[in-house]
Amino acid sequence: MATGLALSVDASAPKVVGIEGDGSLLMNPNVLPTGGYLAPDNLLLVLLDNGVYGSTGDLPTYSSKIDLGQFAAAVGWTTRSTATVDGLKAAFGELLIVRGPAFLHARIEAGNAEGIEKLLIDPVSITDRFTRWLREDHASAVAA
Repeated sequence: MATGLALSVDASAPKVVGIEGDGSLLMNPNVLPTGGYLAPDNLLLVLLDNGVYGSTGDLPTYSSKIDLGQFAAAVGWTTRSTATVDGLKAAFGELLIVRGPAFLHARIEAGNAEGIEKLLIDPVSITDRFTRWLREDHASAVAA
C-alpha cells in the first residue's frame, strides 16, 4: 500500500513512510521486490522486527534466520539496520533524504505494552477507516 501511495503523490512531496512488521512482511514478501522494481523516490519502509507473530500468541517468525535487510538490498532498496533507539533515530533521518526506495530494519522487543490487546481493531474496520481517510481527509494530497 505504501508503494502505491508513494507512486501516486508528487515526487516532490515528503516521503511516504510505511510501517511493517516482520511477520507481515514474511507473509507477503513480494512487497520488497515490487517496491524495488517500481522504485519510487519518496518511499521509506520501516520494518519493526520483533521476531514473532504477535497476533498468534508470539509464535516465532523466520526473521532470526532470514536477513530481511539483505533481501531488501538485493531487490533495489537502500537499507539500514539497527537495534537501538539512537540507531533508529539516526538511520530514519538519513533515509528520509535518500532518493529511491529506502528500508529501515529495526529490531525491537516482542510484546505489547501492559494492558494493550494484541488486535485493537478488526482488519475490515482498519481497511474501511483508511479508505475513508484517503477519500475524505486527504483526497487533495493524493493524485490519481
